[in-house]
Amino acid sequence: MEPAIISHSVYKPPAIMRAAGSQSAFTDVRVDAAYSAAHLREQWLANQSKPSRAMTPFTSDTVSDIDLQFSLSSVLAERAQTLKMLGRRYLRDITFRRSLAIEDDIAVNEDSVTDFWSFLHSGSITRKGSIIFTGAGLLRITWRRSDDSHVALEFIGDETIRYVSFRKDAQSGIVFRSSGREKIEKIRRVVEGNGLGRLVFS
Repeated sequence: MEPAIISHSVYKPPAIMRAAGSQSAFTDVRVDAAYSAAHLREQWLANQSKPSRAMTPFTSDTVSDIDLQFSLSSVLAERAQTLKMLGRRYLRDITFRRSLAIEDDIAVNEDSVTDFWSFLHSGSITRKGSIIFTGAGLLRITWRRSDDSHVALEFIGDETIRYVSFRKDAQSGIVFRSSGREKIEKIRRVVEGNGLGRLVFS
């Protein structure tokens, strides 16, 4: 589309008239309408009449939602960092224990190791346990408390854990023992049910 053209009459001083040999003190100048001040003003006025997009009010609820999202992000970031640091420490332990197993002619069960990493990546562990390889090459991890209460998890493959726990009652001195087998995704419920969840989990 051709741009609209607007004509304006512009005053010429006498010196310009003499130099140009013009008989009139005014001359017509053609201006692109897109750059005309009058045309721009008309566009501005037209835009003022257009409905503006509705803005979402910034209320206390909005602020609370933002705070909640920020808090959740911070918690997740902190847990991810904790898990990363814990993973590095366990990797060093497994590497060391694997070398000892090789010296003792023990064949490490790689399915057991894989299941341990699956358990760790569930994000539940926050406390460091002690790792060994059994004579059968299975990875076993143990958490102990100062009163001799402890939890031991042995990864036997097929995403299954053989567990044993001993919990000493502080008042009676009685030791409660529990053992069995459970799938990785259910082991936390078992450990917490035996009263030792805080020894292992957050």
